Amino acid sequence: FINRGFVTSQIYTLAIAPAPGGVTLIGGLQDNGIWGTQSSDDPDNWFSLFGGDGAFTAVTQNASALYVSSQNGNIWRITPPQSYSAIAPAGAQNYMFIAPFVLDPNNEQVMYVAESGGVWRNSDLSGIPETNTRPTATNWTFLSTSAQNGLSTSTVAAAKTPADRIYFGATDFQTNTRLIRVDNASGNGAGVIITPPVTSSNFAPYPSSIAINPNNGDEIIATFSNYNIESIWYSTNAGASWTNMGILRA
Repeated sequence: FINRGFVTSQIYTLAIAPAPGGVTLIGGLQDNGIWGTQSSDDPDNWFSLFGGDGAFTAVTQNASALYVSSQNGNIWRITPPQSYSAIAPAGAQNYMFIAPFVLDPNNEQVMYVAESGGVWRNSDLSGIPETNTRPTATNWTFLSTSAQNGLSTSTVAAAKTPADRIYFGATDFQTNTRLIRVDNASGNGAGVIITPPVTSSNFAPYPSSIAINPNNGDEIIATFSNYNIESIWYSTNAGASWTNMGILRA
């Protein structure tokens, strides 16, 4: 066996800093942890930040904190240069292997984390002490009134306008697929099911991503994954009605 330095990997997620300064780009790589760079146009300027199966990531304003994760909801905050703090919600369970999380676009101290059946909300991440080493209950609330029991939450997104709104998708990967809107997340508001008429004759579609117009949280695009499905759906009225944007491919 001769090692010629060839490296290959799959990037699950990428996060881009919202403003210049510090780390500008971080990504979660299958089997190869979290890597970051301060110069995205220099292929030699990447450095390792975290181990495991690299999963979802986020960068705060001016890269004052980096949020990284590995398999099964193992979420940490990195405060440069080298302070690591565990921030995953105590009590969360049955994460997807690559578990989604997202920072609120109006307040980077607010985070939403997807777990089995629903979403956890942290109202102030700064309250979690530096160098914390275990999952914590500090400032975490499970959004119980929007929970989808028996399903796995596969994607979550937070709106900028209006504030305090999230969308998330859940599935059992067999027959049930749902998209949910929550209009009062900080108050544990009830979820509204807004699933588009996505169907499949052979495989259950599952929500894979949600994109929200930052200037109009009623305008969204939701994608669904699996084979032989219409996978891209568009709404201008917060999910009250949908337009199919995808092409059915076997």
